[in-house]
Amino acid sequence: MKRILKSIAKKLFPDPYAHLDPSKKQLIDFACQELGMCSFADLGAVWNVDGRYTFYDGFVKIDSAVIVDTDLTPAVLERQKRYPNLDIIKGNFGQSNIRDKIGKVEGVFFFDTLLHQVKPDWDDILRMYADVAKIILIFNQRYINFDKTNEAARPCPRCLL
Repeated sequence: MKRILKSIAKKLFPDPYAHLDPSKKQLIDFACQELGMCSFADLGAVWNVDGRYTFYDGFVKIDSAVIVDTDLTPAVLERQKRYPNLDIIKGNFGQSNIRDKIGKVEGVFFFDTLLHQVKPDWDDILRMYADVAKIILIFNQRYINFDKTNEAARPCPRCLL
């Protein structure tokens, strides 16, 4: 009977975050639960997810959040109306004036965004945001243009931190 009720509940009330990457959700959980993160900026948050990591699991526990992206979708703009503690900044997070608009936050999310950074490069971006946040969450796909993994394709040890 419990199994049937759970099945019905899943159909009636599907988890809006079920399709999100579990590793990214785990990073957010760790930052909120273990590090006490109560404010953050989700950088490059819109493409293909409509800012869903921003709203994942208990946005009500967050004092303030910021979504930064160059391309904002109607879904994100509509969702903002329900969250008075959410700011949306349209712009490139690699520009210092955008970073200044964000102000101080406890954490920043770099989910699948750093691999696109060329100018400024990753190091400059991370230095720039180290000034405004004490927690930096990075989830970045490795791009490897090799037929097979070899020594040259392995990340350096400091990249794994």
